[in-house]
Amino acid sequence: MYRAGRGPRNLAAQHGAHGPGPALHRSRFGANKGTAMEIRPIRTQADHRAALKEIESRMDARAGTSAGARLDVLSTLVECIRCTIGGYGVLLLLPTLALAQAPGAAPGPTAAAMQAISGFAIDRTEVTIGQFRRFAEATGTLTRAEREGGGQVYEAGWTQKPGWTWRAPFGTPGGDRELAVHLTYAEAEAYCRWAGKRLPTDREWVEAAYTERRARPPAPFVTGRTYPTPQGDSPAGANCLEGCGQGARPVAHGAKLLRGRGHVEAGASPPGVNGLHDMGGNAWEWVDSGEGGEKRTRGGSWWYGVEQMRADHLATKPAGTAVVYIGFRCAVSR
Repeated sequence: MYRAGRGPRNLAAQHGAHGPGPALHRSRFGANKGTAMEIRPIRTQADHRAALKEIESRMDARAGTSAGARLDVLSTLVECIRCTIGGYGVLLLLPTLALAQAPGAAPGPTAAAMQAISGFAIDRTEVTIGQFRRFAEATGTLTRAEREGGGQVYEAGWTQKPGWTWRAPFGTPGGDRELAVHLTYAEAEAYCRWAGKRLPTDREWVEAAYTERRARPPAPFVTGRTYPTPQGDSPAGANCLEGCGQGARPVAHGAKLLRGRGHVEAGASPPGVNGLHDMGGNAWEWVDSGEGGEKRTRGGSWWYGVEQMRADHLATKPAGTAVVYIGFRCAVSR
């Protein structure tokens, strides 16, 4: 990355006499794998302010970490912007992929919000309303449920619920820590891509949910062991319809549900295998698997019991489905 004090001559030398073209750069946060960078002109103070807002939004998308860790990333990027303001083909170098950790580096935003498995890392919690809102505001996304006046729930058949969207899962505005639901497969995929991540494959999701990969997991988990549910030997603590015992209290939404009580906030249920929350119950999760217009969902939801939480339970849904009990989480390759 450019450092303060380098002038137009240095920039010209770096990119050639005719200015920058498409390029990839490495930052100190991506020393081991490289971090793709988008090169974008900054010509006005308004461009500068918009750039700062977008960077902060992208850093928050990798959140779940301390404010100090996010500030460390942000301040480095701001330094890069400030040293290029003033004309002469000024540049903004903006990360377009998840920030990789240099060997021995202190945990950064991606590492703190995700759990390393084997060859990939996965979000510790399902994506929240607060996280999805930053994506929607940055990209101008209007989801299918919003365009069509509301998502669906299964009652006596699929029933559309006016006003039920990711912003208001049960018809009233949801809190930032609630799950982002009423989202199609493509909308979940778009969020993960914007955040520098991707949807997990079915194989990855299953490994993360059932096989303990931490080197020194807390009791009762054992490294290398595969468990019958994402909570471990017992489904206790998961948010499911029945058979999971007394779990966290679902959010207060005021909606009349014909079945179940609704979701709990992300991270409210006790962590299970690999320290992940709600891989079983709470909300089905889209995974990058399926044929044609059907995509697989994993983990069950608050609408179902324990059986849907098991690895051998296979379920697919039309990729355009936008309902109250399907959410998602993201993954990155390592």
